Amino acid sequence: MAEEEDDDLDLSPADAGALFRAEMATTNFLLGYWKGLLALLVVALVSVLLYGKFLDYRTTQQKSVAGKVALLEAKLGAPLITLSDAIEAGQLERDVVVSAARELLEVSREASGPAKVEAALKAAEMFRIAGSDDERRAALEEAVPYAAGVMAFSAHGSLANLDLEQGNGEAAVERWQTLVDTEDGILAEEAMLELGLVYEAIGRPDDARKTYADFMTRFPESSRFDKAEQRDARLAAGNG
Repeated sequence: MAEEEDDDLDLSPADAGALFRAEMATTNFLLGYWKGLLALLVVALVSVLLYGKFLDYRTTQQKSVAGKVALLEAKLGAPLITLSDAIEAGQLERDVVVSAARELLEVSREASGPAKVEAALKAAEMFRIAGSDDERRAALEEAVPYAAGVMAFSAHGSLANLDLEQGNGEAAVERWQTLVDTEDGILAEEAMLELGLVYEAIGRPDDARKTYADFMTRFPESSRFDKAEQRDARLAAGNG
């Protein structure tokens, strides 16, 4: 029986010939197309190299933009968060802030990626502090096409707030509703709560209550559940 099993492992001449032909066919293919295969390999290696260079460039550019932003903020003599106080105290002129915001917007236009959006959003905030609403809107609208994630939420939300400030409550509702429909998690929660406040601000308490009710249904485990519940209760008491 052992000898029969050994015989089963032997290749017949026909099998050996088939293997030889397959090996030769593979060898001929490689010899015939080696230039093409080598070219593909070179293209792949160059692509990897260029992508690495691109990432290095993006990182360098981000640092460069961050440096320019820091220099502009340093020229103002006060961090962004304290500019309003500095203006009110007479320590800083509004025109100086507007000028810095314009420079920052130019920095944004020359940049790309997150740095571009961040610079535009900071410029918009400076315009807000200085009371230049038209330029604030322009900066936000420049940021929107390139923004993603939290930055996109910030840009759209800031435009909605500007709409409300300028008396266009319906536009603000539309912007916040879009964010409610397209965002998830904490961003969706924030959008719903802001939408409810906008409805309150424009005198639509029933829509505000519905929004808060929808919030409690959609996010029953949210840490902000109590806030929505309290707002709804306040409106219910006011209607009573």
